[in-house]
This record gives sequence, C-alpha cells and structure tokens, in this order.
Amino acid sequence: MKKIEEFKSVICLDGSIPEAEFFVRIKDAEIPIIAADGATNLLLAMDIVPDFVVGDMDSFNGSKKIPQDKVIVVEDQNYSDFEKAIIFAKENSFDGALVLGMNGGEIDHIINNVNIFMRYSENFPMWFYDIPSKGNSKLGTTALNGIINLNLVKGSIISLFSFDEGNLKTKGLVWDIECQPFPIMEKSAARNKVKNSKVQITTTDKKVLSICDGHIN
Repeated sequence: MKKIEEFKSVICLDGSIPEAEFFVRIKDAEIPIIAADGATNLLLAMDIVPDFVVGDMDSFNGSKKIPQDKVIVVEDQNYSDFEKAIIFAKENSFDGALVLGMNGGEIDHIINNVNIFMRYSENFPMWFYDIPSKGNSKLGTTALNGIINLNLVKGSIISLFSFDEGNLKTKGLVWDIECQPFPIMEKSAARNKVKNSKVQITTTDKKVLSICDGHIN
C-alpha cells in the first residue's frame, strides 16, 4: 500500500490507466502529472489536464486547455516517449515518480516499458501502479541500495524478477529464498505468497523487480 502524497510526480503512459477520480486526487495533492505524448488524449477524454506533455507529438495534436510552454517536444527517435518523460522529470527534480499505464498495449510495448523502467529506476526512484481488467491491482518497484522493505497484506501475491547478476534473500514470504544466486533472466520467483506483513528483500545487485498485490490510497 502506498499513498499518493509519497510521490513527487506522476508519469502517465498511453496504456491502461485509472479512472478520473484517481487523477482528481493527484490534482488535489498538487502533484504534477507528466503525460507521455498519446497519454494526453486519454487524460483529456476524462477532463483531466496534465501539467506537462512530453514526447515527439506523433499522437497528440494539441489542445487549447494546455499552454504551449507546457508541451515539451522532443523529436529524438533514439528515445521512447516514456524515456523522454523520465528524463524531463529527472531534470526538473520530480524524482520519486509514480508511473501509470505501463500495461494495456501490445506485448512488445509492455516488455519495452518494463525494460525502460528497470534501466532508469536505479538513478530515478519510481513505482508503477497497474489496475488490470481482471485480477488484483499491482505495485512494482526495484531494489534501492540492495534492499526493499514492504508492508504487505498476509496471503497476497508477490513476484520477483532479476535484471542483473546477484544473490537474493527474502524474509517474510511463504517460500523464502535463502541467499541464492539469482542470475539475469534465468530465474524468477513468481507468484510467491506473503507470510508476514513486513517483507524484506535483499539483493547484491540493484536490478530486481518486485511486483506485488497492492493499491494506492
């Protein structure tokens, strides 16, 4: 469980995003919403005006509701719109971002979003929040300084995926891992269950992705 007020920015992608009420709460908390190009269309359709629009603008055609100086055009095709939004947020000290819309597109798009999330989150702290069409809502993050401390609901689901070489140890799960090698893309600990409300994940590298059942208050 996380609180909206814990984040300094929200990066919205052109995927499956929460309903308008969620964004109203973000606005009330005065947290800037950074829309990655086409995500702007999704927000405007819900009468939510993002604070910034970032990307090459191949999907967003402009709106009178958004001042021109808030539309950040970056045409460099070596970077995706997600990357451009992260770089903009980092340059403006909007670290501690919540990413919405990671899911909901084609499978290659989703995998690319996850890779970008992992590549940048080591130096730019982020969480992502996914509300699927079926099943539980999910919160995802990476290890910070080799440790993730989570407060989770007993019996909920947690999955761990390696994006680097290292050893992994967990505490508080039904099937704990005792400092075992966790080589990149060779092992995963998917669909484990939470035994204790306080869960600790320790890794010798920084690139372990944790995805758990959770929601944002």
